[in-house]
Amino acid sequence: MFFLRRNKILLEKIHDYFEVCNDGMSVFNKALHHFVQAGNDSDFEAQIARSLELESAADAILHKIEKSLYRKSLLPESREDLMSLLERYDDIIDCTNHILRYLNTRNISVPGIIKDDIREMVKMSLLCYDQVRCAVEDLLGKRKNVMTFVRTINDYEARCDDLQAAIIKKIFLNDIDKCDKIILTDLINIITKLTDHCEDAADCITLINVKRVV
Repeated sequence: MFFLRRNKILLEKIHDYFEVCNDGMSVFNKALHHFVQAGNDSDFEAQIARSLELESAADAILHKIEKSLYRKSLLPESREDLMSLLERYDDIIDCTNHILRYLNTRNISVPGIIKDDIREMVKMSLLCYDQVRCAVEDLLGKRKNVMTFVRTINDYEARCDDLQAAIIKKIFLNDIDKCDKIILTDLINIITKLTDHCEDAADCITLINVKRVV
């Protein structure tokens, strides 16, 4: 997106937005691991509060970026491409808060047999997010490795889908309360949406990159 290189203030706002999102993902990672280990305690609720604060801060910056874009003399297609990309990115952050709120409102603990599996799923989701961040930064910069990052995102998404199926199978093969089986299955499905949103962002990145090449 060559027009951003000529607009230093707008580019700084976008990078500020990414930094807040990165902080939000770090808090999510800490909160999720804490819940798996200790459950729904006061520390977990404090981390949820911090996550929501960062989500609000990210949304505020995003609104400022949108206003800036509409004040500039930009081609509608360029403006819409950037906003579509940022909205896909925002979906990832929103999903982390949805997961934390889901855990906070359900009276459930994670069985030991799937604790490591959930940790692995979260790890893959965060690695997938890191690739989205790298892809976006490359897209806004020199565009040398965009499609390499996109392929890695798709690979993580596929691996997370495989892990999702394996965990759900494990849940139903073991002696777990039927109600808990349903809630745990929903939890696994929601966590999987993180990489789904990453894949959506990758699709958007690919489309924008193709336009710039053509």
